[in-house]
Amino acid sequence: MQPIIRLYKIEDFEPITRLWFDAQTVAMPKLMKRMSYEFEDACEFFSRVVITENQIWVYEQETLNIIVRASDRHC
Repeated sequence: MQPIIRLYKIEDFEPITRLWFDAQTVAMPKLMKRMSYEFEDACEFFSRVVITENQIWVYEQETLNIIVRASDRHC
């Protein structure tokens, strides 16, 4: 399968939210711990804010989906 860039689909929710949460945890471990920010919190925020306020693009290969860009819908 040729890699493609496509718009977000609902089945992308868990892997993209997990990637987003893990990136925050690596980038800001002390803050994440101090805030007691858990994956469930990330899921709630991602579904309530990120998905509704942004256009999300996904780079897709046969065995790997990676978020490429989330842009403000108003741009």
